[in-house]
Amino acid sequence: MSGLFSFDKFSSLGVLVEAMRDDVGRSSNSDQRRRLFVVPNVSVRTLLTGPSGTGQRVAALDIREGQTGRLLNVPASCKVVLALSAIESTRLALQSFSGIAPLNNLMGRNLMAHVRNNATMRIKRKAIGLTGPDILQTSAFHIAGTASTGGRYHLQFYAGFQPTPNAEAVLYRLLPDTELVLQQLANQDPEFVTITFRGIGEMLGRTKLGEATGGGDLPINDPRASYIDLSQDFDPLFGQRRAWVNYVQQDQDIRLFDEMDQVGFAVGLALAGGDPTKIEYFDEQQQRWVKDNPYAPGQQRYGKLKSEGGIRDPLGTTYHDAGTLWMGDDPNTSVTDSTGRFHQVQNAYCVDQAVFPRVGSANPVPTGLTLAKRSAEVIVNDDLAVDEEKDATGAVTGLFHRPEPGFTPLFVFNRRPEFNRNALRPRDWDFVGNGAFIRSGLVMETAGGIGVLYYKAKEFTDFTLRLQWRAPTIRNNSGVYVRLPKAELNASDRLIKTGYEIQIDNTGERPGDQPGFPFPTELFNPFHQTGAVYPVHPTNNFPLPGDVPNPNGKRSITPMPTRALEEWNDMEVMVGGNRIRVVLNGVAVLQDGDYIDSRNAYPTGLIGLQNHFKGLRVQFRHVRIKEGAPSF
Repeated sequence: MSGLFSFDKFSSLGVLVEAMRDDVGRSSNSDQRRRLFVVPNVSVRTLLTGPSGTGQRVAALDIREGQTGRLLNVPASCKVVLALSAIESTRLALQSFSGIAPLNNLMGRNLMAHVRNNATMRIKRKAIGLTGPDILQTSAFHIAGTASTGGRYHLQFYAGFQPTPNAEAVLYRLLPDTELVLQQLANQDPEFVTITFRGIGEMLGRTKLGEATGGGDLPINDPRASYIDLSQDFDPLFGQRRAWVNYVQQDQDIRLFDEMDQVGFAVGLALAGGDPTKIEYFDEQQQRWVKDNPYAPGQQRYGKLKSEGGIRDPLGTTYHDAGTLWMGDDPNTSVTDSTGRFHQVQNAYCVDQAVFPRVGSANPVPTGLTLAKRSAEVIVNDDLAVDEEKDATGAVTGLFHRPEPGFTPLFVFNRRPEFNRNALRPRDWDFVGNGAFIRSGLVMETAGGIGVLYYKAKEFTDFTLRLQWRAPTIRNNSGVYVRLPKAELNASDRLIKTGYEIQIDNTGERPGDQPGFPFPTELFNPFHQTGAVYPVHPTNNFPLPGDVPNPNGKRSITPMPTRALEEWNDMEVMVGGNRIRVVLNGVAVLQDGDYIDSRNAYPTGLIGLQNHFKGLRVQFRHVRIKEGAPSF
């Protein structure tokens, strides 16, 4: 175990495995309830597109399963996300979208990476001003800079006690080799501190390749510029063209490298008090300490690669390729938008470093994760705008989907909630009964039992309520309550049978109803399918025994205008006086007109969402309300 490197270095594989395990546990390993699948031994060869509106969409995947090729259809509701790293994502985009203009003349340009140098110095302790402790420790610090070209760079300095030229030898070790540490302590040079600096700078990409040579624009495969294109040779296993990656260091990239080298050594000299006699340099070629800097301007090895005796890493070896599917607002001058979606392909996204307009100098992983999270939120929200609530200091305290003019959002979520069930709910909502609602972003999902998630801040009389709901399977069961009587909150079994419930159930199944109702226990019962006003309202003395043959509900039309499974449905419930109108996806769904309760049994009350039996999942989002009598 000695010298073991830390396990907390970031890896997406560990996150993926953990997410799959969580999903299996949450769903009891039921495929119908799973949210995340990894399909092994399958490779995507090409994304096949077709027309959609004014653009294109990915309609099918050309895949290879083992040695067998097949086509996998992509539903209109499905999004396709490239997250393969810049080179392979660009290769697949070039392979798939080469017939779509202007993408075909943009993809592959703007190729960038990081340039890097590494050098080691040692400085006399007295020059630094160190008087103790006797045993030197390991330390590090960071300096950021901007070159005269506008390119950014940073320098990481590591100071250590070892006499060898590797000042970071034990910095990243979880369990250092104790024998090695003792040996280093015994052999440390009490006169010197060893300092290693590592510089990382950005190449500047060019969306117009002619910018690299000072001339007009160049074709994508001009050897004078950096780009990614499809190679002329084919992968023997999949029969697809490989990626051709062409890196060319331009004058401004070289100038950044020069300045980054000089700044690193200038910092070392400054630490030595500006006295060149107090500093020595490690000569990588001779493998010994020397007094004169062999990498300074004017020296033979200035500006050379390590293989040539210098301190610079070869171009492209830092593996931070980026920029070739860069984001921007103009579809004519950029490949993707600010969410990573391809401009001319409605359901295709890229979420890796290929979308960076600039690569910067910092490690791209945190930036990439942030952009991927943003893209995921946009996909989950289906392009719904999300607004922020801020406090007096400007700090974001809440998030909600932007409502239409005149509407007030009822689903407002705390930005950083405490980790408990109550705080994870939308603000001013509470729950009674069995089961629960689970939050996922700005979405609430039913989970087990029978209960009601209700808005507790206010009772409503006349209003228009709008929301979106969806379900992953046809066997779903939920409902939207309006005018729930607040007096029944302490009796959840009674509460769910009061108020007016707008049914959500694509099967129209009716288990457990009293046998006196005048319809059979079949599927697609119009009193129990989506959009119907559910026929159970037991107030005091209501329904009366004579009401049972003519239940106080309203059928919905057949067929129901629900959208495909897993697509969001838009529901509008208009409530005014004793009248209710239900509109589903733009269609008024109650048979023979609006529902009218002649008794007006519930003139005012709460808004609620129902969760039903275990395993029946329904999601809700974008709940908003407009008070006042609706225009029927």
